[in-house]
This record gives sequence, C-alpha cells and structure tokens, in this order.
Amino acid sequence: MTFWQIILAIMVVLVCLLYLVAIPLAKRHAMQKQADAVDQMHANLQIGDQIVLIDGILGNIQSLNQEDVQVEIAEKTVITVKRMGIAGVVKEVSGHDKAELGKVHSATSAATTSH
Repeated sequence: MTFWQIILAIMVVLVCLLYLVAIPLAKRHAMQKQADAVDQMHANLQIGDQIVLIDGILGNIQSLNQEDVQVEIAEKTVITVKRMGIAGVVKEVSGHDKAELGKVHSATSAATTSH
C-alpha cells in the first residue's frame, strides 16, 4: 500500500468511528437535557398553573399529588391525569409578545386566505 492509501484508510476508519460513536453520544446528551427539563417542569407544578396536556387540552391545576394531577378543563369539568401527560406550563403573554403574536396571527391568516 502506498502512503496515500494508508492515509485514506485511516480517514475512512475515523469517519466511521465518528458516525458510530460521537454522534449518538451527542444525541444522548441532548435527549438527557430535554428529559431533565421536563422533570424539572413536573416538579415545579403548582395549584393554579395553566397547563397544556400532551394531546393539546388546556386546563388549570386544581390539585396534585406525587403522580396524579386534577385539571379543570372547563367550568365544573375536572379530569385526573398523570404528571407524565403534561406537556408544559402555559406562560402569560406580555405586551411585547402580544405584538409578536399579532404579527404571527396576521401572517398565518394571510397565508391561509391566499390559497
């Protein structure tokens, strides 16, 4: 084998190692960070928080324990869900964000009416 063939073979091995080892490790790290953020959100739930469930239902927390959460989804309609079913806590929209929301809303409505 010539010198350049050896260098090429080493480069191919290094690329394969990068693909098989480094990329999955980076993905695992990112997934772990996301899981930690979700666990932190579940730990910080409080009565009165407005939440969104995984299936898109919005509601307010009425009571909670270690595993279950009582969520009011409509007036006098309370359901029990597992903490794992909560996708996130809905944040209040500030004045600056309302302007941004208006831009997004007008852009999406213009896009849907033009078709």
